[in-house]
Amino acid sequence: QSFKIITKTVSIKSGVDNVLKSFNQSLENLRIESIDGLLIHNMEDTQDKKFDILYKKLNNLKQDKLINKIGFSTYTPQQVDFLLNNFDFDLIQVPFNVFDVRLIQGGQLRALKNKSIEVHARSVFLQGVLLDFNNLPNHFLTWQKQFERYQAMVHSSGLSLLEYALNFALSINELDKVLVGVNNANQLIDIINSSKASVG
Repeated sequence: QSFKIITKTVSIKSGVDNVLKSFNQSLENLRIESIDGLLIHNMEDTQDKKFDILYKKLNNLKQDKLINKIGFSTYTPQQVDFLLNNFDFDLIQVPFNVFDVRLIQGGQLRALKNKSIEVHARSVFLQGVLLDFNNLPNHFLTWQKQFERYQAMVHSSGLSLLEYALNFALSINELDKVLVGVNNANQLIDIINSSKASVG
């Protein structure tokens, strides 16, 4: 009963009614009467001519207390700027990690907090790269020197790679929640224990 559940929409390409049907199916599957948050999963949906209709219907669901917060899942600072300029919303999911602080540099995090929008950070481990530098995907190889300097910095801090990456995100006041992915209970326990470390 203590869980706060956030889910995402299916594509509007399948129609407004299908998006609403999928939402209702989620409630049924989860055996709950309402959810804490619903995120527009694909930012391209905002360009669809039917999106205004969908957004109004989602706000009706919010008024009916089936949804507590409505928001968006984003990938770039430009998308955040677009949302801030065009929509009233409650919640946003953004990429953020020690190598990706664009939203601080561009002022988007500050702007979101000024509007009292709840901010959830994902990719805090950079697709797992920040936890294991031994098998870098090819598209990360150009960052090899930066990663070597980063590992030396983490080592000198006395923290593990997990502790440093996680607590860097947790130390940012404008971030309300940090999303993590786990494959088993032990990983979750490690992450919870690591969240108590302090990044200088």
